[in-house]
Amino acid sequence: MSTAGQGFSFETYRAGSLRTVGTAFILPSDWPTLDDWQPHDAQAVARMLDSRLRDPTPTARGKMILLEADQLGHPADRNRCRCFQIRDSQATAVFCGNSVAALGGVSAHRGLLKDDHEIIAHFEVVGDGAAVTARTAARQLPLGYKVTQSWSVTADMLRVSNDVIDGLEVVRCRLLNDYLLIDAPRLLSMKRLRQMLGRPLRLNEKVVVLDRNQNPPRAQFFTANGLHGAAPQTGLAILSILAHRIQWLGDALTDGVIETPAGVETVVPMAASSTWEILMPDVSVRVYPLTT
Repeated sequence: MSTAGQGFSFETYRAGSLRTVGTAFILPSDWPTLDDWQPHDAQAVARMLDSRLRDPTPTARGKMILLEADQLGHPADRNRCRCFQIRDSQATAVFCGNSVAALGGVSAHRGLLKDDHEIIAHFEVVGDGAAVTARTAARQLPLGYKVTQSWSVTADMLRVSNDVIDGLEVVRCRLLNDYLLIDAPRLLSMKRLRQMLGRPLRLNEKVVVLDRNQNPPRAQFFTANGLHGAAPQTGLAILSILAHRIQWLGDALTDGVIETPAGVETVVPMAASSTWEILMPDVSVRVYPLTT
């Protein structure tokens, strides 16, 4: 007889503002392993869980993250997880920094987080299997947990190509989801962006529109759900990585900050080598156990 899994809803916050909501599900050891899970399986589990959203206006929603249970009980080990973006009848594997931070909160909630605890996030990069090592540490807050995390990314995972769309320079980047960086003299609307691309955004696709004529440069981040209300953590990491590869972007980000709809954000520091070590901004996480 199969055992029941453990479900949690989570909320992540930056600077007091709600950023991401979603659900986390811990797979029992007698369930199929993480490698056997497909997007439609995650979608079925998401429907089973009560998301218990406490605020209808986060900047990102619809995240479902799965974590293997047999390893979660051993804090010194690396834990495998996979995140999915779910929207209506669609689901796809993605990488979400806020969801990884949420797992740090889940581990702390269960009394399992240690200073050297690691979570390995396995995700799909445009159909190619890849892995990022995310090291998390959590500290108790009056409500929830403060989670710090750093990501280790192998440099040879990066795929970059250049394009021109409607006279604007576009950089395509395959890493931490599928990113498009658009060098634009002004900010764009979602309608205009869709007209430029000739299609809607895919679930694992994000767009950064950067107006570097402003000081600090103004940035918009778009997902399949529309304009992001701030900056996704993967977006900050991608800008940091590409600034080491693209001259005009490195020049624009000399001061290490961008302006987003939520205010000024710091482009995260990164140590450039064969393996990139990226220190992410702190995230506040609230975790709510669910009955499954």
